[in-house]
Amino acid sequence: MAKKNKKIEKETRRLIEAISDVVRRKDGKYKFKGLNKKEIRTLKRDCPHWIIRKGTAVPTVVESQQSPGFWTCELCGASFKVRPFDDLRQYQAACKQFLSVVDQVFFYSVRMGGDADDTRMFLMLKKLVPRFGKVAKNAMKQLKKKEEYEKRNRNAQGDGGQFGHISSYNYKP
Repeated sequence: MAKKNKKIEKETRRLIEAISDVVRRKDGKYKFKGLNKKEIRTLKRDCPHWIIRKGTAVPTVVESQQSPGFWTCELCGASFKVRPFDDLRQYQAACKQFLSVVDQVFFYSVRMGGDADDTRMFLMLKKLVPRFGKVAKNAMKQLKKKEEYEKRNRNAQGDGGQFGHISSYNYKP
């Protein structure tokens, strides 16, 4: 039986398709075709680390050679850890730490006469970063649930396929 494709949210799919349309793979590397430097910079900044090939979403990350345990996106060059945090509270702690940096820079920006755009950015960050912590925590909860479900299914099925362990189906000879 074929794997069921998970639907991608409409806005996210549009972004991935826009990047997929201007990227081609040549000699094992992704190249942007027919774009100027400014457009390429914008696409790299908005990179979701996925592209669409033959109707399915394909990741553009590979394990980094320089630092094991990290993935590197072949499109934008971003690097991030393979495994999520073990303790979900670490996401909240990282967001609190970042917010303290935002508050510090906001304080000095006002002192030095920062403009209206800077002020708007700081206010937006102060609203979005706590929300990011909640979204990250929920996403990782779902990931852990899915991993546990798949692990349970692999253990129940064993090596014998669907009816490998008859006892799991309350079968009594």
